[in-house]
Amino acid sequence: MHTLTRACFWLILIIALSTGCASFHKEPAVTPTQAQQTILQSRSQAYSPDTLRLTAKVDYYDGSQNKRVVGRDFIISAQAPASLRVTLSSFDKALSTLVTNGNTFGLLDAMNDVFVTGRATPSNLAQLLPLYLSAHDIFRVLTAQYPDENVSENAQPDLVWDANVGAYKMTLNLKDGRTEHVYFAYPSGDIVKMTISRDDEIQYEYTAEDFASYSPEQDEDFADEEPDLSSPAPTIRLPKTVLFKLKPEKTDVRLRIDQYTLDCDFAPQVFDLFPPPGTRIVVLHDDPIPVAPISTSDNTGNAVENDNHNADNEQTVPEAD
Repeated sequence: MHTLTRACFWLILIIALSTGCASFHKEPAVTPTQAQQTILQSRSQAYSPDTLRLTAKVDYYDGSQNKRVVGRDFIISAQAPASLRVTLSSFDKALSTLVTNGNTFGLLDAMNDVFVTGRATPSNLAQLLPLYLSAHDIFRVLTAQYPDENVSENAQPDLVWDANVGAYKMTLNLKDGRTEHVYFAYPSGDIVKMTISRDDEIQYEYTAEDFASYSPEQDEDFADEEPDLSSPAPTIRLPKTVLFKLKPEKTDVRLRIDQYTLDCDFAPQVFDLFPPPGTRIVVLHDDPIPVAPISTSDNTGNAVENDNHNADNEQTVPEAD
């Protein structure tokens, strides 16, 4: 072999080997039991806020249509156990707003004067948000927990080191036959990745990075009082960058989070959303079991009944006199 050719061959081999090993992470020098205890202790010391608001920039990519939107303003207000208000805007103008209490939802598309409503099932919400989760589990993910509403087992499963991810993996069986994998960083216990799969095919993937510690904001009414130093301030570690992927739909959404506000006070109407007069109403329905009609009201107080038995029912809220 020519000297130059041989040199190029070895160079390519070294690069290939180094690239192949780049994703391999060495397991921490502790026993699996010690690792699990450390992670569980780290997570048990974090507090769980009852309410949360985050502001972020959102980058959206729809691979099926080859469409990309970058830098939209995104605000999520969340309240336990399953109340959410999600607003997407651009240049301070709201483009769409989704509100759910965990049972039903309403989405106002301000650009097209359309109000979409229905039951807040994962399949319905997945048509509006880039993830196949219930509102309860969306709240849990926002507060650095893993989805648990569809888990079929109660026992805490073992954590197993995953050298490719560089984290400890927990495997959960779901009631619908799918499998959920949750990956915990060591020793922080941060959830850095989650996947939901069916027959080894990943359907949904979540990754998080750039974690930082956050505390609830001090109540302004007591801002001048001496802080209580007898116990450490409650903190929670939350990511600054989050990526959601719906694999079958070839869709991914990246949140670049600017600010978290924890344990904030929300007015009750924050989680209310009614269709304005003249708005076309579309009802999503993914459950074959007949349900009672959804009753909403317009700004005039008039009731609007939607026969919720079809997937694409449409009505229009009457204009106010």
